[in-house]
Amino acid sequence: MDVQMPGMNGFETVEVIKRNRHCARIPVIFLTAISKESRYIARGYSVGAIDYLTKPVDPAILQAKVAAFVELYRTQEQLREEIAQRKRAEHRLLLASRAIENTVEGVIITDAEGTILSVNHAFQRVTGYSREEAIGNNPRMLQSGRQDAAFYRAMWRQLTEEGSWSGRVWNRRKNGEIYAEHLSITAIRNKAGEVTNYVGVFSDISRELSMEEQMVQAQKMQAIGTLVGGIAHDFNNLLGGITGNIYLAEQKIDADSPAREHLRQIDKLCRSSARMIAQLLAFARKGMVTMQEVPLRPFLKEVFRLARLSIPENIHFTHHLPPAGERLTVRGDATQLQQVMLNLINNARDAVAGTPEPEIAITVSTTSDDPRLERLQLREGERYAHITVVDNGCGIPQENLPHIFEPFFTTKEVGKGSGLGLAMCYGTIESHHGILDVESTVGRGTSFHLLLPLLDDAQSTGATEQPMEAAPAADGAGITILLADDAENVRTPCAEFLRDLGYSVLEAEDGKEALALFTQHQQEVALALLDVVMPFIGGPQLARRLREIKPDLPVIFVTGYDRSEVFGSQEAMERSAVLTKPCRYPALAAEIARMLRSG
Repeated sequence: MDVQMPGMNGFETVEVIKRNRHCARIPVIFLTAISKESRYIARGYSVGAIDYLTKPVDPAILQAKVAAFVELYRTQEQLREEIAQRKRAEHRLLLASRAIENTVEGVIITDAEGTILSVNHAFQRVTGYSREEAIGNNPRMLQSGRQDAAFYRAMWRQLTEEGSWSGRVWNRRKNGEIYAEHLSITAIRNKAGEVTNYVGVFSDISRELSMEEQMVQAQKMQAIGTLVGGIAHDFNNLLGGITGNIYLAEQKIDADSPAREHLRQIDKLCRSSARMIAQLLAFARKGMVTMQEVPLRPFLKEVFRLARLSIPENIHFTHHLPPAGERLTVRGDATQLQQVMLNLINNARDAVAGTPEPEIAITVSTTSDDPRLERLQLREGERYAHITVVDNGCGIPQENLPHIFEPFFTTKEVGKGSGLGLAMCYGTIESHHGILDVESTVGRGTSFHLLLPLLDDAQSTGATEQPMEAAPAADGAGITILLADDAENVRTPCAEFLRDLGYSVLEAEDGKEALALFTQHQQEVALALLDVVMPFIGGPQLARRLREIKPDLPVIFVTGYDRSEVFGSQEAMERSAVLTKPCRYPALAAEIARMLRSG
């Protein structure tokens, strides 16, 4: 660039060029034959020139300088581009590092030998190991022992052949807890195809797996409950026929007849069978219940008193209740809940047999932040009473845990358990809208968690239902009863019993026939005795049809199910009663007499 030029000299021209960012780094050499003073030379360098030459200039020297400066410019531009690329790469690495560090999945990076080089925050949160504890270690530190050597051989074979592996593994946290995770491992190779690193990405799926298992378990238990409920209902009808005929036979034989003892033994067996059926129905959530407010503090004190009677003195038995000022009231059947608690305590007693220092501990609290309860599907906003029964006994093998609430499943010796205790507990707690859960480790003991919804002050009335007193039987002369039951073996002896009391009986084998009979004899019929489950028209629906014809008709339902199975979501009918199958005839006679007198 010549210094002296018309209009705009060289200095001014270069200043304009340098202000343009696209031209700012172009090298400039000034040439002058006039402006040779040092102030001009200084001005030239200050505006951005890289050299200042005076004329005449040797062409060879000028050419050499231009070539050198052009090469220098190219080198600088190349360096600038490399620096820019490096900064962009560093930025991408920073973004990737931040993404890895903040992702919810755990990330672990190892070298080709498996030595851990890096882990992210999620790894530390899930496993419990700090970054310092993990780096330099081997992923084997997480192994739980659930997977055998063959599993890992297959994993590494696939990693070697395909470059990646994905699947479910069970690992162990620092605190010893075993958890499930979904793990993906990828082999990182260099340009030569050699493995340089392994990257593992995993998610803790313990909660999802637990919810999935709970759903499958609930569906299985519901299916079993439906089957068991149907069988129990039919079996109850058979027992009803047997006990009815036993009662009739006792009335017709001499008081000193040896046959009476045989009948008593048969009746005793029937009662035992009825108790077993009651347990099955409790499991199926169709058992007969009397729901009332149950204050847990006095209820549990009585449970502890009864439990102490059956627990050997060598067992350290402790129990803890919340402060007396805390209100703990549930709605339930106190008898069934007591049976649940005693079953759980007796199971704990049997589990600690043979333990050097046997212990059973029961704690009661309201729903807490206990992380063990996170996997349970508690209803949001609901307060629960949390009762825990813990023992330090033999524990339950993992393969048995999914089955312990199934009917007839037991690991006890023959004759030491029917396999119905825990099934009854499960069904009872389900019918109380609660949750029964178990945790166990072989050799360390078992914890049963029982959660029941608590009543708040608005829900609680302080009232309890009182048991109905049986009234003495009355003479049935001149009184007609409509008896409807599809089970002939139940209906026939019951009709005979009622006739022996002097009642006239109209028998119907289903709801449709009963409605037709009542339509014909509505003036004579003083009371209806109805089975709940019948063909065509069930007992509750039939009762409403009869009440449309005769509004003040007393009705007695006979069922092996809960009151809710009789009335559904509707309120109980006025002037009605519910008796449980197999029904004892004296109790039936007393209830009929009471209903007729109250009319």
